[in-house]
Amino acid sequence: MGLTRPRAAQIYDIDYKQSVRVLTTSNITLSGSAPLVVDGVTLSLDDRILVTGQSTASQNGVYRVSVTGTGSNGTWVRTSDTNESGELLSGTVIMVTEGTSYADTSWKLTTNNPITIGSTSLTFEINTGNAFGTITANSTSIVANSATGTVTFAAGDNISITGNNTSKTVTFAATSTVSSVAIANGTSNVTVVSSGGNVTVGTNGSERIRIDSSGNVGIGTSNTPSNNDTVTPKLVVNGAGVAGSMQIVRNTTVGAGGAILELTATRGSDVNSYTILQNGDGVGAIKFGGADGDQFVAAGQIVCQVDGTPGDNDMPGRLIFGTTADGESAPTERMRIDSSGNVGIGTSSPSQKLEVNGNAIIGNLLSSSLTIRNDGTFASGGGGGTALNVSFGGVNIARIANTGTGQRDGIFSLLDENVVKVSIAANSSRGGDTYFNSGGNVGIGTTSPGYKLDVQATGAVSLASFRSTAAGTGNYGQIEVGNDTDSDLVILRSLSSTYTTSGINVANGGLLRGGGAGGLSIGATNGSATIRFYTAGTAAGNERMRVTSDGELCVGKTTAATNTAGCMLGSGSANFVANVSAASGDGPFAQFANINASIANGYRYISFRVNAAGTEVGSISTNGSSSTSYTTSSDYRLKEDVQAMQGALATIAKLKPVTFKWKADGSRGQGFIAHELQSVVPDCVTGEKDRVDNEGNIVPQGVDTSFLVATLTAAIQELKAENDALKARLDAANL
Repeated sequence: MGLTRPRAAQIYDIDYKQSVRVLTTSNITLSGSAPLVVDGVTLSLDDRILVTGQSTASQNGVYRVSVTGTGSNGTWVRTSDTNESGELLSGTVIMVTEGTSYADTSWKLTTNNPITIGSTSLTFEINTGNAFGTITANSTSIVANSATGTVTFAAGDNISITGNNTSKTVTFAATSTVSSVAIANGTSNVTVVSSGGNVTVGTNGSERIRIDSSGNVGIGTSNTPSNNDTVTPKLVVNGAGVAGSMQIVRNTTVGAGGAILELTATRGSDVNSYTILQNGDGVGAIKFGGADGDQFVAAGQIVCQVDGTPGDNDMPGRLIFGTTADGESAPTERMRIDSSGNVGIGTSSPSQKLEVNGNAIIGNLLSSSLTIRNDGTFASGGGGGTALNVSFGGVNIARIANTGTGQRDGIFSLLDENVVKVSIAANSSRGGDTYFNSGGNVGIGTTSPGYKLDVQATGAVSLASFRSTAAGTGNYGQIEVGNDTDSDLVILRSLSSTYTTSGINVANGGLLRGGGAGGLSIGATNGSATIRFYTAGTAAGNERMRVTSDGELCVGKTTAATNTAGCMLGSGSANFVANVSAASGDGPFAQFANINASIANGYRYISFRVNAAGTEVGSISTNGSSSTSYTTSSDYRLKEDVQAMQGALATIAKLKPVTFKWKADGSRGQGFIAHELQSVVPDCVTGEKDRVDNEGNIVPQGVDTSFLVATLTAAIQELKAENDALKARLDAANL
């Protein structure tokens, strides 16, 4: 329909705004994610758009493109002629000039006044009332050229017209004299559009297809099903029995394949908007659901997702198969096939062609077999063949083998009912076989192991090596030997009858011996000897730790002297000494850490006590993860004769804070002279004035100014009391 020039009667009490280029009917993210293409039109900077389909209707209105973006990352803002209250009024008409679906259409604001931009919900409807123009069909025109003009349709020889005032519909039907009715317009498009209701198509007097006002299509039903996953389908096919099914048939004469059901997805807002997907986005899904009495509940599904980073002609994908467990209402993933073709059952990240996380049974072990065949060539040479063969009826019930030419022995085979052989060598280089017998013994280099582990070899060879080649703390080889009751956990003994003791002597008089009730002892046979621990050999400079004959443990040092670098733990006057020799750096000199991250409310690292069983008198602890507390015991239960402090201000007045220079390095400092502070607040100072040790070295006094806090607090309180009294006097004197 083409619009004619409006007359005065038409524009009476109607507001017109400058036309817009396109119109949106679905929700748009206006800032940062607005699309570049709308209704088939690629937008340019400052293009005007009529927005009518926002989920929040107060966002509807006239916008312009402020940032075009690429794909779906543009930004739209309200136009300057519609961004303030009073600029959009009820009845405003706006023309749309372009678009695949809405070009040359007129839209009217139906929201009643008053309208506040940004808070009032705005509703726009296509302006179909009092449209004037020409309807042309086969060169015959019906013209309505006045506000009261009408268009009249009359039944003909082959068409009947029936109106229904209740449903507000008009039905055109063929009479009995014709077999069909067709709606045709030559080679042009034919459009059937409802202005607000449903569009239905029927046969034999019954409805068969319905398109509702939301665009949902129903075949065999006029209802939209209720699903527990909140999915509202665009197409519903309903029927009784086998009639409730859908069939896709492909007709082809070239054998190019069968019918295709293609599920596709885009991040754009339209079928022709090809905004690229991202890793993890859904591509399509096939769901299987059953009725639970009041809705359909999913019983299983097949989901396709993007599995990687897509690009031009590059769309990696994965298939996820899920079923719903008994008592549940949503499917759980059971199997997936990733973009590399790996299949995972019970795992979402398969690393092999088939990875099963959980138990698996293949057939009946007494009547079935599993064969995995590798026809390639082994890296060590020889013909390719069976990689794994589990069968019944032959001697080799389980076998991993290369059965190519010259490779007759299996890597893993059951020799008989008593012995299993594991071999990594061919017949020509026998010697590396391992045997497991029915008694639970393992033999390496012997077919008849007599011990739980029996290792044999000829010549002077290393029989065993226990190590870990992985880097990082904690990656070390471990050997655990012993039982829960015998105190002699390990006995190292020579099989030769010449040696009858249970110890093993090593060079230079050392002894490593597993005793009886005493367990394992490491000691030196000479009472004045030292036990040393080395790394990288016993050369000078490789000693890492020693225990002196006096029982002092030295780490990183070879002497117990207190003036050398390293750590020493002993029982003398200097029970613990730790020295470093560093030319630069910021340490730490010592570190105390609790690596248990679950302790979030702090941890006490050092506790000070008068004796091991005495009450704690102080500690160093952390408060959470950001601070350290140095505390002295102050529990009321440890105190008596508690009295309020008096004369604190006078005490503070006696203090002599000073600045000074340290003799050691000439740096400046500030604080107190210890003995002067001791005469005023003795609790703040430790040690004696002018004390020296036996060698004449200074034994300095120490100061802990934290003991001044109570005195300072009391002094402040006294000052406040005096200040409050003075203020009261001034107030009383009106000063």
